[in-house]
Amino acid sequence: MIPSKASLDKHFNDIAKNYSPEVQELAHSTRALIYSVLPELVEVIWERQKTIGYGISPKK
Repeated sequence: MIPSKASLDKHFNDIAKNYSPEVQELAHSTRALIYSVLPELVEVIWERQKTIGYGISPKK
């Protein structure tokens, strides 16, 4: 099952809130740029590791 955009946004924000406002802004801007270039992108969020990965297929 592919997570919804709202679910991804929540998890992204949960990770981002651990960092300074400047880093949060950079993370959000970078994410927006990545999606503007590759809208079909698959975003995978690992909250425990506090990492986010991107790929171009469901198997990344």
